[in-house]
Amino acid sequence: MQTLPGHQGHRIWTVSWSVDGALPASGGADAAIWLWDAVTYECLQVLPVYQSDVTTVQFSPDGQ
Repeated sequence: MQTLPGHQGHRIWTVSWSVDGALPASGGADAAIWLWDAVTYECLQVLPVYQSDVTTVQFSPDGQ
């Protein structure tokens, strides 16, 4: 099991993996989506949502 170090003390509500398994994404109570490196679990990018908790993260089936 791996612990995601981000979301600065906020709860993580959802985690999803890209179709190729290379990119996990998580969303939580900090109103942001975090993209992670699947090997090192280092944060690659934080995408602010601004409105409220992120309760669902999903990748497109075609990988886009």
